[in-house]
Amino acid sequence: MSEYVLLLQRAWQVVFRYKVLWMLGLIAVIVGQDAVFNLRGALRLDPLADVLVNLPLPAADLVRAVAPDTTGAVGVLVTLVLGAVLIAVGAAANGALLVLTQAVERGDDVTLKVGMQAGGKYLRPLVTLRLLLNMPAIALTLIALLIAGGQAAVTQAMQAAGLLPVFLIVGLIAGVFAGAIGVGAERACVFDGLGVIEALKQGAALLRRLLSRYFIVTGIFIASALLVIFMLACPLSIFLSDTVNALAQGVPLGTNLTPLLLSTPIGVAVGALLVIAYAFFTAFTSVVWTLIYRRYA
Repeated sequence: MSEYVLLLQRAWQVVFRYKVLWMLGLIAVIVGQDAVFNLRGALRLDPLADVLVNLPLPAADLVRAVAPDTTGAVGVLVTLVLGAVLIAVGAAANGALLVLTQAVERGDDVTLKVGMQAGGKYLRPLVTLRLLLNMPAIALTLIALLIAGGQAAVTQAMQAAGLLPVFLIVGLIAGVFAGAIGVGAERACVFDGLGVIEALKQGAALLRRLLSRYFIVTGIFIASALLVIFMLACPLSIFLSDTVNALAQGVPLGTNLTPLLLSTPIGVAVGALLVIAYAFFTAFTSVVWTLIYRRYA
């Protein structure tokens, strides 16, 4: 267990010292390529166009505003174009995180300019990897749509047959293993200069060899995230109770209050702090996986 403590301690020191990594983590969070990128697409029953690019929720809402019918040709086109831009920006930020983490360990310059130049250099293979890693979600969604013929019909049919939990569990497992392979594949692509297919093979081989370590570290991440959420939820619920009650009195029962809360100054302040914290977590997880790859690959 001491090796994990030292690993996490080193990652904490790196991220805390080099604020540029926070900035790159923030970019990744904003465009939806965050710490749980590969899991999110596998857990949602979204329209196919959304799953193809795995849009973050704010971007998905933006697409709905521009093209409410995302199943139509215009909606699909808008979704794919916006999604492609977001994936490209996220992949560049991810590539910069990888390269700058290695620069820290080597004692090289650690600047945003160096990181983004490296991110641009590896943009094409990283984007390709990101799309391929979404294939489990795409395949599951295609199967569901072919069987039932539409998103609403899919959900209703699966609920009626009792298959919705099975679908979500299969999607979760697929997302977990896609994400696990992606951890090694992206680093093989950047650090070892491998092509996309060879990088995927390297990622799969590394996962087989380090399976127990992967799940131990993932378990630590999940437990830490749940602990932080619990520690923040209690004081925030008390702190925001008056604001939430005031907002709830002016809207119908069952209305989602989150957009309304985020339109208030206090909601914006709390939301910004949470996004910054999540940006740190995204950068931190990236650094941890890079340190593991450098040590064991």
